[in-house]
Amino acid sequence: MRNIMLFILLHISINLFSQAGSLDTTFDNGPSLLNNGIIHTTIIQPDGKIIVGGSFYFNNNGTWTQNITRLNPDGSIDENFKSGIGANDAIRASLLLPDGKIIIAGEFYNYNGYHIIRIARLNSDGTLDTSFNPGLSTNDDILNISVQPDGKIIIGGYLYTYNGIPIKRMARINTDGSLDTSFNLGIIPGNWIQNSIVQPDGKILIFTDSINYNSQYQVARLNADGSLDTTFTMTKTNTSVIASAYLQPDGKIIIAGVFTSVNGVPKNSVARLNSDGSVDTSFNNNLNITYTGTNGVLLGPMMNTISVQTDGKIIIGGLFNNINGTFFQNIARLDQNGNIDLTFIPTEDYSNMNDYSGYFTTSAIQSDGRIIMVGQFTSYYGTNTNTIVRLNNDLLPPIIPNQSLCEDSTILSLTDLGTNLKWYNSEDETVSLSQSTILTAKTYYVSQTIEGIESGKTSVQVTITPPITPTFTQISPICVSDIIPQLPTLSNNNISGTWNPALDNSKTTTYTFKPAIGSCATTTTMTIIVNSKLTPSFTPVAPVCYNETIPELPLTSNNNISGTWSPDLNNKQTTTYTFTPTTGSCSFNTTMEIVVLPKPDLLETSDDVICSENDEYTQLNAGLLSGVQSDFNYQWYKDDILLFNQKDYYLNVNTEGLYTCEVINKNSSCKNIRTIRIKFSSTPSISEIIVSDISNNHNVTIISSDLENTLFSLDTPTGPFLSTNIFENVPSGNHTIFIKSKDGCKIISKSFDIIGAPKFFTPNGDGYNDYWKIEGIDYLLYKNIQILIYDRYGKLLKTILPNETSNGWDGTFNGKQLPSDDYWFVANLDENTKIKGHFSLKR
Repeated sequence: MRNIMLFILLHISINLFSQAGSLDTTFDNGPSLLNNGIIHTTIIQPDGKIIVGGSFYFNNNGTWTQNITRLNPDGSIDENFKSGIGANDAIRASLLLPDGKIIIAGEFYNYNGYHIIRIARLNSDGTLDTSFNPGLSTNDDILNISVQPDGKIIIGGYLYTYNGIPIKRMARINTDGSLDTSFNLGIIPGNWIQNSIVQPDGKILIFTDSINYNSQYQVARLNADGSLDTTFTMTKTNTSVIASAYLQPDGKIIIAGVFTSVNGVPKNSVARLNSDGSVDTSFNNNLNITYTGTNGVLLGPMMNTISVQTDGKIIIGGLFNNINGTFFQNIARLDQNGNIDLTFIPTEDYSNMNDYSGYFTTSAIQSDGRIIMVGQFTSYYGTNTNTIVRLNNDLLPPIIPNQSLCEDSTILSLTDLGTNLKWYNSEDETVSLSQSTILTAKTYYVSQTIEGIESGKTSVQVTITPPITPTFTQISPICVSDIIPQLPTLSNNNISGTWNPALDNSKTTTYTFKPAIGSCATTTTMTIIVNSKLTPSFTPVAPVCYNETIPELPLTSNNNISGTWSPDLNNKQTTTYTFTPTTGSCSFNTTMEIVVLPKPDLLETSDDVICSENDEYTQLNAGLLSGVQSDFNYQWYKDDILLFNQKDYYLNVNTEGLYTCEVINKNSSCKNIRTIRIKFSSTPSISEIIVSDISNNHNVTIISSDLENTLFSLDTPTGPFLSTNIFENVPSGNHTIFIKSKDGCKIISKSFDIIGAPKFFTPNGDGYNDYWKIEGIDYLLYKNIQILIYDRYGKLLKTILPNETSNGWDGTFNGKQLPSDDYWFVANLDENTKIKGHFSLKR
């Protein structure tokens, strides 16, 4: 009774602001169209409309809709939400995407007549987005969904496969509904994953019945790729149920469920973890939440939902009826430290305090601070309701309690998130300050007015700091039309702001930096110099003759612009060279053409011969291949010695030597030289003609006075002349050998006969081949011929002086017949011609 009286006294002391926790009767608390059921998930859209999903059905203008609908801000059914017949089974989780589309997940396998399993994406009007295709989806129910900054979706629940691919209770889905196979869970959850939260840094908090089966841990943190974040201390409770979780802006995590201790620290149903996973021992140190059944039996409470107001206070809901000895029916509010907030009084009618009609499953807080509570119930503190209610709130202005502002700042400069704010010099003051009031360093007080009722005041400590001047690294001068680097919007001393005017690369401009509102800084300027571009100037290079040295081009122009030339110098042809100024020199590229004049086009070096038999002069010429002779000057040299007065195109010579003609173009002075090597060449003579192996075909060897320098031709005065002096397989008869020197002087010739001789004879007196005789001798040509016959030992057997009446040799020596054998002969035709051979005597 004492606690009840305290509760009543606290209620009486509340000012005229709407009673925190009382039923908002302007809201259709449980639309009359909704039949009894349960709501599992709630989304408040930016326009104030409310999407609810769960396990229920209702008649919507003659169409029975199941498990999903959207309410107008007053709680009535939004008939513009085209969900049709809805989902054919329970919706457990929902999520509003930045583009206004909606993800739903749960136990269904059909949405408005479309076959889609357990997860779907809806358009903003409630119709199915068919571009999202999960295929076979999951093998079991999805309990939670969350979204990453890149739009990919995290799902968790009783999951073993996704679209036929094995997973571990959790998966990541691409924006088209396909499985992201790069996500690999670094732990093995127990039976289900109850909830998941994606942190701003991309890491993922997960809440499950058990991590790695029997470890009893229920909270872990994953890296963005699904691997276990070992910097986070895994959390375990004395049970396996964490039903709800909330990530605070400071990184701390509020958890709620069915437990009495966390990591061994006594905590009843609600606890807070530090950002590293350790227990925040400063939170909820003396909170005792219980639930007593209608038969008086003390049962364990079930905490299902957490919502956090903008002032940091915490709405809790579930199944309980007592906190620290004070009656609270399934809903209460804690302060920022987890202590019971006794200013939150759900009802003024205490006659129905013990009435129980169900429990809360989830909650949400509107932008104006009013509280949406949903679940499975038919009344709220004695007032008939149906699965959803909206509660009033005494929400204090969401304000930053300690603010530092610049000199001359006004009330308007204070940072706040509330609506209809009034500012005061003191907590007791009733006259509010003007928005233009200049702030001083002190404590101010602020309230907000909602629906005509002003809240209590909260304090704001204001400090005044002198403005600082933003500093920036000076942008170096640029050239006209060059790109100006973007000016940083954050100064070197961490002041953010904007620049104006827009960057202009056509002229030198001074830009002004205006700090962001509340940054306590002065404006500053930066002048960016834009230089005009110059054209480098150079002294032209005079034309050069072919292959002459081109002077190195200067790397600094006449107007002091440095740079480089390309391509490399080329003294073989006229070339245009480009000068590229050094980066930042504000200059244009320029070009210079260097003309390469051609040298006289002459014949190449040649060798000429003066035959020793010829005392006449040989005429040389400068060898001009193109142009007119009169356009050139000529100067002759012999063995590099100037021949004075020899300046004509032609030169007559009759002595050996190296003659050079320098040819100079009269117009360009370009010159070229032609060299002619003159040498004597003597005509060789025929020393001997040797014919061997007299038969039908013979070998002829020519011996000359200078074999190395002699060319030979047989029977053909025009050649071809060969360097070999041996001719093979020459037939019998008269032949002429022609020789000349390799230098091409006079041709010498000599005729000779190849005489036929029998290969054998038979001196048997039968009248056939009784004599051996050389035939075919030109007796007029060879008047002094001698034929000598030898035996195999070299003994002279017979000397024959052939003539037209000689019979030849009869095979005898000194009147005696010689035996059958091989015999040799030598025919001396003249002093230069000798024929050798052999034959057989057969008997």
